Amino acid sequence: MKKLTGLIIGLSLAVVFTAPGHTADSEKEKSKGGPLKTITLKLDWHHGIQFMGFYIAREKGFYQKQGLNVIITDISSSEKGRVPEIVAAGKADFGIGSVTLPTGQKKGLSLTAIAALYQLGPEVLFARSDSGIKTLADIAGHSIAIKSGSWQRVIKEFLALEGITMDKVKEVPSGFDMSPFYEGRVDVWAGYVSNEVVRARLKGIELIIFPLYEYGVTLYSNHLFTRAEMLKKKPETVSRFLQASLEGWIWAADNPHRAVDIFLSIFPEKKKERDFHQGSFNATIPLVRPQGVRVGALDCDAYISRVKIDRKPSPELCTDEFLKTAWEKIY
Repeated sequence: MKKLTGLIIGLSLAVVFTAPGHTADSEKEKSKGGPLKTITLKLDWHHGIQFMGFYIAREKGFYQKQGLNVIITDISSSEKGRVPEIVAAGKADFGIGSVTLPTGQKKGLSLTAIAALYQLGPEVLFARSDSGIKTLADIAGHSIAIKSGSWQRVIKEFLALEGITMDKVKEVPSGFDMSPFYEGRVDVWAGYVSNEVVRARLKGIELIIFPLYEYGVTLYSNHLFTRAEMLKKKPETVSRFLQASLEGWIWAADNPHRAVDIFLSIFPEKKKERDFHQGSFNATIPLVRPQGVRVGALDCDAYISRVKIDRKPSPELCTDEFLKTAWEKIY
């Protein structure tokens, strides 16, 4: 199986946050026994099961146990792609970011990744089992849906692993409506194992799936981050929030059906698609918690090498110190 080899860039980082468990002199943080401290988490998309652990941490009282009142807000149309800027400006305390986080860091925003929610990316190419496609190389000569420019770039990179150039496939502009795939008018679809794959299977379609992560294609996927200032001035808040969030994800992964029930009680308008949301979360769990990997695991060396900042970076790109502290209390 072919793998992509990334360019490793060595960066000298002077991490200046205060160690977890020690309150900075500039602020005396409230104890867990006092009034709840309100903090905000800004999601990078609309409410959905990809943020399940945070909802569970709130509904099961894990945040309250840590002395926190956590407000979880999704994005408006004007906020898409701007979560790093929102957190950096202090309009939210924590944020979720995929490619937008390293992009913001490259622009000089003083933001720090503190956990990785998805250990494996959900991006896949897939085809009908009866399409004659059995391997990635078999896609040559077939039609493939192009949903957007960004997906076209992902597909191009992926197919290049087998030496397939885009002139060897038939590109079919499709948008996000899967009808062409359902009706057999396009052979290959690109999407998420937790979304389009679930919808196709619910229609009774048998699939052959090619996960990008199995071929070494690593995309940024749902990193939890905050301002460097939060790490310095409010380390106890960061530690408490992270621990409770991880506990929420662990509980959800251990209780997937009950987790979806709770999710649907929060968002009753989604109940009409319960089978989809259950299938989606079931497909998400192996991405969040692969066998032998702890929830939230973050490889800062790998993260920094992928950021590829070619000018002086902000000094705090990534830290796993708060993660380690949370793990000591959870596991």
